[in-house]
Amino acid sequence: MSKLVFPEIEVVSNERSGEIDSHGRGELTALAVGDRLVVQGWILGNPMRASFVEAVDGETVVARAVLDQKRPDVAEVFPNVPGAEKSGFRMDIQAAQTGRGSLQIRAYFEGGASATLGSIEVSATRGFRASLRSKGLLGGLRRGEPPFAWKVQVPGEHLKVLRGRNGWLFLRNDSNDVLGQQTGRVSLKPEERRQWESLFRERKALIEEMGATWLFAVVPDKESVYPEHLPPGIEPAERRPVHEILEIAAETETPVLYLLDARVYPKTDTHWTYRGAYLGYRAICENLRDRGVDVSAMDDGEISWEEDSFEGDLGSKLDPPVESRHLLPVMKVSASVVFDNDVPNHGRVKVFERDLPGGPSCVIFGESFAEGLLIFLRESFRRLVFVHTSMLIPDVLEQERPDVVLSVPIERFLVRLPDDSEAFDKLEAMAVGKGGKLPWPSKV
Repeated sequence: MSKLVFPEIEVVSNERSGEIDSHGRGELTALAVGDRLVVQGWILGNPMRASFVEAVDGETVVARAVLDQKRPDVAEVFPNVPGAEKSGFRMDIQAAQTGRGSLQIRAYFEGGASATLGSIEVSATRGFRASLRSKGLLGGLRRGEPPFAWKVQVPGEHLKVLRGRNGWLFLRNDSNDVLGQQTGRVSLKPEERRQWESLFRERKALIEEMGATWLFAVVPDKESVYPEHLPPGIEPAERRPVHEILEIAAETETPVLYLLDARVYPKTDTHWTYRGAYLGYRAICENLRDRGVDVSAMDDGEISWEEDSFEGDLGSKLDPPVESRHLLPVMKVSASVVFDNDVPNHGRVKVFERDLPGGPSCVIFGESFAEGLLIFLRESFRRLVFVHTSMLIPDVLEQERPDVVLSVPIERFLVRLPDDSEAFDKLEAMAVGKGGKLPWPSKV
């Protein structure tokens, strides 16, 4: 049997995309080494960490790599950015056929966002002996070669998906190391505990001065809700980073709620279902009422539920995709959307209003899980403002003067301290960089 010979590659062009700048920083190089295309570079996400990259040809994922290469040069330039020391990646890619080909290099960030890092165009040709072999003069006759194609090297199991028991899928290889948190391998350092203590005290004082009611409502990780479905060999620890945060909140008298009773997650997605979000919504409203806020919650009699199937953010990554069931709410809607900058992920701002004279107003600062709460919370407030961010933004609170302030982080993100400094400027830059705007006057 003759040895398979891949075409030799020449890099025709290598262009960096400005799209990456709206999500962080990054650089890309492409070098031809015989029959291999060596694609390497580095990425630092802002505000969400980058976790992996893909080389894509149209709809086909040709190669994939996690960000785990040491980059002391990047760490030297960005010494205060978490993960800078191992922000690099490398992919060795080969062509299966000759001709002209191209690749788009896409970066993926925690939370689901993605951005193009750059594009590469190559020319693939065969050397003299390889050309003879392909034409059948060495090793038998062959028909004319098919058009250009890449050698696809993506593993059968997606590196972000962990198969658990009974068809349950979980997240792995994420930048927050959710499995490390679950098993007790990851914990807060003493300095991080002090920083969280300062953050809680500063936020609490600011909101109390405004006369608003604050709640720090933590959405649990799927792994925390369904540890029995994790694969064999992964043993959840009794004490995780979230428990340290809850202790710090208690010490600083921060009003906190761990929504662990919202136990409805789909098998194929990291996010809770709308039914899970509804249970979280009920718990939030109950907490606020107990603290004197006149807010009513929709009860089960006002909502019917329809079952549907979907792939989810984990099931869609498998080949073939895997679906699971989830529940969709059917309900009467009274609130209207009065503003939506319609930008993806961080920087998104949505404003709802409903005819509720004398009713309370609310500002939510939250991650992607908070989106599921909006369809219920908008029915309980006269005005509801959602800002997709982990920050708490004083300028927004000054503009809105809400009765209630909700911070809705995701459990696995708690290992990263939010940075509230110059928060409005960062929010505005993020929204504008993605083609959106804010409903409040610019500070510029």
